[in-house]
Amino acid sequence: MQFSSTLSELRENKKMSREKLAKKAGVSEEVLAAWENGAEYPDQEHLLLLARSLKVSIARLVDPDREMRALVDSLNALRPDLVIFCGDLVNIRYTELDSTA
Repeated sequence: MQFSSTLSELRENKKMSREKLAKKAGVSEEVLAAWENGAEYPDQEHLLLLARSLKVSIARLVDPDREMRALVDSLNALRPDLVIFCGDLVNIRYTELDSTA
C-alpha cells in the first residue's frame, strides 16, 4: 500500500476531517490533499506530526506491510502454538494435529 492511500485510510478510520489533521500537522488542507493524492511527500518532521495525530507509528504510516510482517514475526516467536498469516490469526492445537495423523 502506498503512503498516500495509507494516510487517507488512517484519517478516515479515525473519522478525522482533512481540515483537522492538516491543522494538527501544521500544514494547509491543500498540502495534506497533495500528500493524500501522492503528488507530494511530507518531510520527517511532518511524518512525526502525522503519526502522533493519527496515534500510529511512523512505520505504520510509511510501510504498513513491513510493520505487519514484524508484528507477525514477533507474535510467532512469542507463541509458537499460534499460526499467523498476514494478520489472520489461526489457533492450531498440537493435539488436533496429532489426532489427524
